Parts: sequence; C-alpha cells; structure tokens
Amino acid sequence: METAEIKACKKIIVVGNDGSGKTYFSLKLGEILGLPVYHLDKEFFHKGWSITPREEWLEKHRRLLEQDEWIIDGYYPANLKERFLCADAVIYLDVPNLLCYRHLLKRNKEHKYVNRTDLPENCPEYLRAEQFRAIRQFNSTERNRVYSYMKRYPRQFMCVLHSDFEVKEFFKDLELDE
Repeated sequence: METAEIKACKKIIVVGNDGSGKTYFSLKLGEILGLPVYHLDKEFFHKGWSITPREEWLEKHRRLLEQDEWIIDGYYPANLKERFLCADAVIYLDVPNLLCYRHLLKRNKEHKYVNRTDLPENCPEYLRAEQFRAIRQFNSTERNRVYSYMKRYPRQFMCVLHSDFEVKEFFKDLELDE
C-alpha cells in the first residue's frame, strides 16, 4: 500500500462502523502527521449523552470543516457528504461486524463507566443494545453510501482497510516512509 501520499493531506476523514477502530486510527494518524483530531461524538453529544440540537450541530460541523487542518473521526451520515467534499483524504475502516463487536466489548471492558477522551464530559462508556443493532445494520444501510461517495468524490488519498492487520500494516508503511 502506498501511504506516503497521505503526508501531504491536511484534511482527513476516518469513517466506519461503530467499533471499527476510528478513534484509535485517528489518534495514531494525528500523532504521526501532527494534525489535530476531532471526534464527532464529542461534538454531537452534550453531558449525559444528550444530543446537540440540529442547527447547533450543523454549525459546529461547519466550523470544524472551515479549519485549515484536521482529522475528523466519526460517521454521522447527515453531513458525511460535506466532509467528503472538504477532505483531502478518506480512510474507510470497512471491517467485519465480528471485529466491531470485539472492539466494542474491549472498549467497554477498559472504559466501563469512565469518560473517554473522545467523548464529552459525563458521557461514560457503557454497553447499549442500540450499539449492537447499529453495527449489524451498518453494512446493509451505510456501507454502500461510503463506497458511492468514494466513487463520486475522489480525493487525493483514499484507502479502505478491512482488518486490524491491515491497519497495523498501514502504520508500519507510513512510518517506514518517513
């Protein structure tokens, strides 16, 4: 995989299913490239998992996209097209559902009832049935949208990774290119 091209990118989106590894990937990529990382969950939710009102959310999202440099981690289909159109690079973590479930369970075990840095204050990690439903439904409802956008809106760098192994290889190649 040719990863050197991503080094010239200043606006990168990382998309995928819940539990696909977007946050891990974004944080590691941000560290390597020296780019700020923004987690859409942290922007979308308020304390106690309350949802940001639609107009406020759209304004927050617009302000993020106006910045000169970023890695944005998250899916949120309502404004995915805008992120695609602003991004220099798209990373799609198209991993199997079983791996998403495994990541979700591991994340819950490590952070149960504790705030994660990629979430707002007072939004502790805990398993919710809707997370499992969302993972199960993603490939039938959202997967085609991502591939369609990748085809319609080609970016400077586009990459699809299908496993933890491919993620490790991506970073190994990226670090070797330095």
